[in-house]
Amino acid sequence: MEARVLGAISVTVAGQRVVEGPTKLAGLFALLVTTPGCAVSVDDIAHCLWEGENAPPNRVSERLGALRKLLDGKVGHIKSRKCSLYVPWESVDILRFREWTGEAKGMWGRDRFEKFGTALAEWPPGEPLQGLKGTGFEVRRSELRTERQRTVHDQLHAAYLADEIEWLRRETEVYSKRPPQDEGVFRIWLLVHAADLSLPRRKTLIKRWKAQFGQPQNPELKLTVEDLLRPASRSPRRTLGREGQVPRQLPSAGRPLHGRQAQLAELEDAFVEARRKGRGVLAVLNGMAGVGKTAMADHLAARVSGHFPDGALYSNLQGFSDGADPVDPEQLIERFLADLGVETRATDLEGKSVALRSALASRSVLIVLDNAAHSGQVLPLLPGEGGCGVIVTSRSTLTGLHAKKEVLPMQIELVDTAAAAEILTGELDQDHRRKCGHYVADLVELCGRLPMALFVISRQLGLRTPSGVRALVEQLREERTRLQAMHLSENELSVRVALECSFRTLSPEAALLIWQAAIHPGPTISWAALQDLGRVSGEGDVPRAIGELVDAHLMERLSDDYRMHDLVRVYARHHAEGRIEGASPALAQSTVRQVLEHHLHRVWRCDQAIVPGRELPIGDPVDVEPIPSLSREGEAMELLDAEYPTTMEVVRLAMDHRLDRHVWLLSMALVTYQWRRNLHADAQSNLNAALAVAADITTSAEAAMIHRMLAGSLHAQRSHDLAAWHLFRAVSLSEQEGGDVGRLSLAHSLHALATICRVQEEPVAAAEHGERALEIFRSLGDRAGEAAALNGLGTLHHDHGEYDAALRACTEALRIFETTRDLNGTANVLSTLGKIHHSRSEPEAALAAYGRAVALYRDLGYWRNEATSLRRYAALLVSSRDVSEAVKALERALVLLERLGGEEAQDVADLLANLR
Repeated sequence: MEARVLGAISVTVAGQRVVEGPTKLAGLFALLVTTPGCAVSVDDIAHCLWEGENAPPNRVSERLGALRKLLDGKVGHIKSRKCSLYVPWESVDILRFREWTGEAKGMWGRDRFEKFGTALAEWPPGEPLQGLKGTGFEVRRSELRTERQRTVHDQLHAAYLADEIEWLRRETEVYSKRPPQDEGVFRIWLLVHAADLSLPRRKTLIKRWKAQFGQPQNPELKLTVEDLLRPASRSPRRTLGREGQVPRQLPSAGRPLHGRQAQLAELEDAFVEARRKGRGVLAVLNGMAGVGKTAMADHLAARVSGHFPDGALYSNLQGFSDGADPVDPEQLIERFLADLGVETRATDLEGKSVALRSALASRSVLIVLDNAAHSGQVLPLLPGEGGCGVIVTSRSTLTGLHAKKEVLPMQIELVDTAAAAEILTGELDQDHRRKCGHYVADLVELCGRLPMALFVISRQLGLRTPSGVRALVEQLREERTRLQAMHLSENELSVRVALECSFRTLSPEAALLIWQAAIHPGPTISWAALQDLGRVSGEGDVPRAIGELVDAHLMERLSDDYRMHDLVRVYARHHAEGRIEGASPALAQSTVRQVLEHHLHRVWRCDQAIVPGRELPIGDPVDVEPIPSLSREGEAMELLDAEYPTTMEVVRLAMDHRLDRHVWLLSMALVTYQWRRNLHADAQSNLNAALAVAADITTSAEAAMIHRMLAGSLHAQRSHDLAAWHLFRAVSLSEQEGGDVGRLSLAHSLHALATICRVQEEPVAAAEHGERALEIFRSLGDRAGEAAALNGLGTLHHDHGEYDAALRACTEALRIFETTRDLNGTANVLSTLGKIHHSRSEPEAALAAYGRAVALYRDLGYWRNEATSLRRYAALLVSSRDVSEAVKALERALVLLERLGGEEAQDVADLLANLR
């Protein structure tokens, strides 16, 4: 693939031009590829491509799908309202330009100058994004022009430092008659041409420039002007440093950064802007162990060091280092003063800190303080007023710095999937990459997108055959051996050691809490669940311990929950127990039970809101955080939406520990939610496990309920014969139970069996089971059950063309449901009434019934049934020639079906395409 956007837009795949010219697809590609990270929100796409229009939500999806097809799947699907493009940087001009610009900023001398030239060669004459119209694209064009201009300035500066004077003379000759407004370019022009100008001529030029553009703000231009206006000056000082030594202590930037370009550019811009205004800047880079803070600091320092003419100071503060104590700030100040050629008579930390601030006040120095332990270690090392820049890295957020200094904070996150894959395979030859490529996705996931882990594994990939790589994947899949594989002794790189250093700094309360939290299966854990863990151990102040873990980046606070990185969890589970005071097998077992109790009562509270009146032998919560009250079914669905992945892991935890009571009760409390979210396979898996343990711990009626829920899950997956078998078993168990409990279970089982018999085209059996269920519900006074049975019988009448009988049964069912709290049952009978009225050629009544059903399903969060009713509603609207309303209904149905997954979404998309 070869693509260009810096002039006329074109995309060529396999020798064929697939995108060109100012089309919507060209605009979409340009938006994706020019956005840092190649990820754009759906809203931004709609705004740029259809500016001023109310574009339907599916229009963006359609264009993305078309581009995805043209680019062989390199366009991702929409996730969290964003879409990403996955293309090699070598294949697109803007990506090559940005990659080479970044590389140039990490180079020196002629290499730096030439690399900037290589990057700028990507720009053809004319405007970028040619032909694309609209405010959004004009803003993007302006941003690209600014990006190019900055690189032009960087190349001029690099040329001057590399003594490319003749090249500079040619490039800047154009400014001899009209000096440039850009202060950096004007400074370079003065530096190059000063020797050819008399003092009066210099004064005239500078005076004219100031009259036109004002007093210079760039401190380097100010100093250059001062030098040029001195009578004895023939040319300005080559270096703008003050008297004394000029330290150059920065380490090499090392291996290339992947996936950090946007953050790196943001930090660089902040440093450049601060220097332009003559101010200092303090950047604090924080994040978890191994996330790449040091690499980011090294690359940032390499990019901005040219703006600090008085040199660069560097120290690894060893705040989180294996086998080394943190650096004493007093000793480091002594070293920095010596490096700057400054002597002091101060004998204590405060006096030496003052001496360092005094020495830096008249200098422009870059200071890099890597791996800081805490704010107290850093504060004495910071400059006061002046134009110095400081880069600090730490696993702590260093809140003490924020309280006393103006800080530019930057949390370094995990790399994205594409960057992770590049770290793994970037140095492999093409043949080895091809042979091992199918393992990359697994390796990225097992490394948790943590750069240190990815780099360690990448070193091993180059040494292994494909069979060896397969063995490595298997080793990583086993939690107990995963961190052993992430260790390079010859490079002193070890994820386990890095995490151990972080754990070592924790208080006993925080260390014990994270060990307990690692027993919790994740992927997230709530504040309430963490509080419950504290109840088990009885240790200390849980909120303070949580804060300590978040500050140390061992736990991440999300909007409503907390998350632990998989490798942190693995370390805590398998490597930390012997190092943590209070950790024991007995506490681990108590923690498991507390986790299960917490989630059981949380899910049960939601299930009670979704299915009012359902009974399970769960009892009242004991020693768990209070469960929030839920005012409506939709709120319960939303809560379970957020917690579903965690809840499923908790069910597996109960299975792994053979805690049978929790296995069956969690499975039962969760099943209605799963049905409404089309998660029938998950429900079936859980319920099979529940059934396997039910014989010894449940009554016959409770076991019958498990069979009924299994049948419902199988019915939704079209396994009707197996569903019928489970329902016959439920009938038998209900009859064994006896009493009112058994009769109620029997009625529910017969009603469900009637539904299956109808699907299996056994109308006589369906009617028999349905009538019997109705009779039992009535005898027990179960009004909701009676209404459900009537709705089922009404459906059977409708199947046989007995529309009057169907209407009578369902009208009575609706009347009864409206006296209960069963909104789902009400929506179900309204949907049936819609079909009946449609068959009776009563379109207005049918539309009204479907409209009410849709509104109820929407309030309940029952996406599947809402989508089904919307499709029927839309079909009626089309037959009534109200196409615009039908399109709106189908667009909503499409959104719901895309959330649920499955083939129906494409059917609705095709319907919409035909209607538009």
